This record gives sequence, C-alpha cells and structure tokens, in this order.
Amino acid sequence: MRIHIFGDSLAYGEWDSLGGWAARLRMYVDDTLNIGKWNYHHVYGLGLPGETTGQLKNRLERELPIRINPDEENIVIIQSGANDVNHMNGFTGEQIPKEDFVNNYADIIDVIKKYTQSFIILGMLQIDEEKIKKIFSENGTMLLNEEVKEYAQLLKGFCVRNDYPFIDLYALVDPSVLIDGLHPDDEGHIQIFQAVKDFLISKGYVS
Repeated sequence: MRIHIFGDSLAYGEWDSLGGWAARLRMYVDDTLNIGKWNYHHVYGLGLPGETTGQLKNRLERELPIRINPDEENIVIIQSGANDVNHMNGFTGEQIPKEDFVNNYADIIDVIKKYTQSFIILGMLQIDEEKIKKIFSENGTMLLNEEVKEYAQLLKGFCVRNDYPFIDLYALVDPSVLIDGLHPDDEGHIQIFQAVKDFLISKGYVS
C-alpha cells in the first residue's frame, strides 16, 4: 500500500515538533503494520508550503505517474485551499477566484482518477484573522475569516455533491491551537492525524 499526501504547508507539517500529521501517520503505519511484520506499506508526505490548488493540479500531473505503483493499493490524500484565499499568496500575488478554486479541485480529482480510485479530500481549517494580521503584516499575507469559511463550504459542497470521500476539519481544529493563526501546533496536528487515521480504518485501509 502507498499513501500519497499532497497539499500545502498543513500537509507539509508546519510548526509540528514531529513533522506534522502526515509524519505522524507514517509513524503509525510503521508501528502497526510494518515493523516486525515484514510489510512494506509507505506513507509519502508531499506537502509544499505556499502552493495553491492550481499549482497542485499541475504538480499532480507530473508527479503521480512516477509515484503510483500499479501493483499496490494507492491512496491519495489532498489538503489544499488556504493559499487560494490569501489575497497576497506567494505564487500569484492575488486571491484565486471561487469558481477557479472549485474547478481546480475538479481537475485535481480527474488527474487522481487516472491512476487510482482511492482518494480522500481534507476540508479546510478555520483561521485566526487577528493573529495573522499581527504576525504576517510585513509580508502582506491577508486572509479573512468569512472568506475562508466561504471557500471551506464550497469545498465541502463540491465533495458532498460528487460523493467524494471527505473529512471535515473546519469545526474539528479550534483556532486556539493555531500558532500563527494559520498553522496548528502539535495538538492540532494530532487532531488531524486522528481524524485521518480513523477514516482510513473505517475504510479498511489500515487497522
């Protein structure tokens, strides 16, 4: 089995002392399925800080063909969206329009389905707008609570309409655990890890 985790700095594991929820998932899989059992299940953390959904779509087109092993179960997990809402994101310097955001996700799913039918979309987190203003005022980062909520609802609605596997993180991770208003601390990453682990168990991917 191969679990491929793509996304932005949340998938990368920004600010977690153990490398993020994806790294914690890898440790869990190693401890429960691999070590001492001669299994070779792999979890690949492929988060790229600052990446938008459009950038992710293009990266998937390049990377998935060389990462997928057709002789194994392949599961793709996607966590992306906050950078699209940022009015000064590092890739385009402007907010990604809502219609493009949803269309990008549709394209992302189309790319994934070329190689595997097993995938999971993670919902967006809440933010702490005031903390972001204080910490990121110099680099121009600008996210607004209401806009993040709108994009989060768009993503959830897109997944529900299409019956795509979806883990809703918006209410799960409280803004109080966001170190800089965007990225969770260890506690927040543990919450995401637990949600993903439980979902994978419910689908029979891990035990």
